[in-house]
Amino acid sequence: MKPASTQCDGLGSYALRAAIDVTWDATAWSDVGRGTAELYGLVEVDAVDPATHALSASFRACGLTLPALNSSALCSSYQLKFPEDTWQGKLSAQKLEGTYVCDAEKCTLKLAPASYALGIQLSEPHGAWPAVEDTTTSQFSDDDADGFPGVSIDVMSGASLATSQSACSTTTPTGPGAQGPGSSGSPGTGNQWPGATTPIMPTQIGQLLVGLRTQLTAAMSISPACELQEVNASKAAIDLRAAGCFVADGTDPATAMLGCSEQLRASYDETLPHYDVLEQGKAPKSSGSGPGPNRKEPSAGTLLKAARFAPGTDISCEQARSIMF
Repeated sequence: MKPASTQCDGLGSYALRAAIDVTWDATAWSDVGRGTAELYGLVEVDAVDPATHALSASFRACGLTLPALNSSALCSSYQLKFPEDTWQGKLSAQKLEGTYVCDAEKCTLKLAPASYALGIQLSEPHGAWPAVEDTTTSQFSDDDADGFPGVSIDVMSGASLATSQSACSTTTPTGPGAQGPGSSGSPGTGNQWPGATTPIMPTQIGQLLVGLRTQLTAAMSISPACELQEVNASKAAIDLRAAGCFVADGTDPATAMLGCSEQLRASYDETLPHYDVLEQGKAPKSSGSGPGPNRKEPSAGTLLKAARFAPGTDISCEQARSIMF
């Protein structure tokens, strides 16, 4: 083995960008689909135990972009989007476990796994994702400091689907409201079901409240000169859980949740996509009916890119997202 002085100690900051191949089943508001979610994060390695090689490190999620959703029932498409200020300095870093081991040629930094809960308090960060009936609204923390439980996601309209009008549903929707997540009115009063026979497209006039957890297992090879040689990721996950009801634009935060029953929250939860992450070589269980993201090709797995910064370098989440990996 080379003398320790010629090896990189592994300390410092690591900006990560993971392209995660996900599929999802149909819900009342979305069709079966497949797309790429992008997760940004910052890893801080403060120390390595010389005896056990265990890390003293932390991880902070710096951004998450979710793929667009198509809806034949709504005759349109839409996207769930985290506002930019969600990631700007409000979120605390969470403990990260891993190891750093060197041989004669390189060192390997293993992160196993990097779990980050946002808008929800979990007794076991790496444990099973709780079902909606196993959560209560008191469990959802206001991590984005907007006065609502969980974190708020904007519902952004997309272009209409390339489908004939006859393919659109004219039956009573099975979700929490005839007008979908973008309906107007206060929660619990403007979102009754069953409702009108023609569902309306979710729009950006309101928000959905969610709890979120991201997970990523990663390994990075580092040269004696502290240069990243190879980065790989596996066992990624993106989990969503409804933290409350739809919030209409301009609703008073002090009264927004008064009409939100557990039944209504659970019904909103059913409309959220459940993301199934495809590992390398795996194909989705269902290919869907459309072109492009619904294809059934084997996955290349989660693709990870990283950049390393020396100890003492102050890197913000905004900088991490803007790095040209």
